[in-house]
Amino acid sequence: MADTLSVTVSITVLKSAKDVFAAVLTPTPFFVKRASGPLTAGKSITWEFPEVAQPLDVVVENVVPDETVRFQWGSQAGGLNTVDIALASLDEHGRAAAKKAGLDPGTATTVTITESGWPDTPEGRKLSYGNQFGWTQYLCALKAHLEHGVNLRRGAFLHHRF
Repeated sequence: MADTLSVTVSITVLKSAKDVFAAVLTPTPFFVKRASGPLTAGKSITWEFPEVAQPLDVVVENVVPDETVRFQWGSQAGGLNTVDIALASLDEHGRAAAKKAGLDPGTATTVTITESGWPDTPEGRKLSYGNQFGWTQYLCALKAHLEHGVNLRRGAFLHHRF
């Protein structure tokens, strides 16, 4: 089997794992325009994006409440990519950094997203970089939505050609 590429991004959200997980399961309105339902193990969910003409199908493989979600979706390179979204409490270093910043480390959740499956080719690398950009935007939008009630995605990609 040929080598495949993966990308990983993460951010810490100043909310409980329960609050973050609820937003991950139903990423409306901060990420998608419409979702046919929450991410539920064994279900196929459709996400509609304001800037993308065709809806995307998300096939949910596994859900562990307040911890992880794994799904597959179509890759522009053909086939399916796997997306893992993991939630974690702060480690010792993170708790110390939170305390130093005057934040409650007990209400901070680190979200890490890894997507894998692109072929290790020039086109696969280009596509993986695009999705890494998208997942970074997702995490920033998730943080802004949960911490401040702001929708960063609204109008953010009027310039982009999907």
